[in-house]
This record gives sequence, structure tokens and C-alpha cells, in this order.
Amino acid sequence: PRPKSPHGRLRQRPRGGIHTERQQAGGVHRPRKRRSIMESFEVAVVGMGALGSAATYHLARRGAKVVALEQYELGHVRGASQATSRIVRTSSGSTAYVRLAQSAYRDWADLEAESGERLLTITGGVILIPSDGPYSASDFTTALTECDVAHELLSPAEVQARWPQFR
Repeated sequence: PRPKSPHGRLRQRPRGGIHTERQQAGGVHRPRKRRSIMESFEVAVVGMGALGSAATYHLARRGAKVVALEQYELGHVRGASQATSRIVRTSSGSTAYVRLAQSAYRDWADLEAESGERLLTITGGVILIPSDGPYSASDFTTALTECDVAHELLSPAEVQARWPQFR
């Protein structure tokens, strides 16, 4: 089937760099040369969710000629990050992940300074580590200590004393 233009008229498929989509009087198509995206941009980012928007922003800040493509309206609810809240946390049993999260905090601070808006609320957190989980408590304390992140390691009894709801 032939694609339709936004106005419901049939439009020819692009051939040889020529794209037709405008009608002149009398129903005659006037060909015009199609401009290649690669002639104007160095990078195309597909998807303008949280990651695509961040990639586009940082590429543009570094001087790249970038175009961002999104199939839905901006702010749509079909993506992985459509809600109003997200979490950045340094608590992990992986030093690499802790460093990545610390870098994200710096990036958020830079964006807040540039935009003049408060975008991130930093709070504390409680991580409960099951004895049969993928990481041990020592993995967490090692990663957090190596990355200079303040933390406490509590026994089950200390957790229950501080937060009785976790009995």
C-alpha cells in the first residue's frame, strides 16, 4: 500500500533522492529534492524518554550536530519513565554502579544550576539485604567505603529497634 500524507492524499515513495508530497493545482505532484538527515546531523537519537533526552542534551552541549526522534508526543505515557518520580541511589554492591550513580548526582546538579530549577530531592534510604541475595552486606560496605559514601551497617535487631514496622 502507498503511504498517505498527513492530509490523507496518497504520496509517492521516495526514489532516487526525490520526495513528492505537495500537490499543485490540477492534482499534479511537484517533485522536490529530499534532504538527507546525514547531510545536516552527526548523530540521531531515537526515543526521547529519560535516556534519549539526556543523551541528546549532552551531545548538543559537547557541540555535536544532533537530531532527536520520538514517535509519540513529548511527555507521553507509553514509555518506561512516564511517571513523575525516579530514584538515583548509590547503595549497591558494585563499585562501578556506585560511581555511576555519583556521576548522575553531579549531572543532576549541573542541570539544576543551568536551568535554575530544583529537579532532584536527595534523601536517605534503607536497603534490606537478604542473606540469599545476589550481593552480600560486605559487597555493599566495600563498594560504599571505596567510593566514600556515608553508610551504616545494622544488624536485624538494630533495624527492628529503629524501625519497628520491619519486624
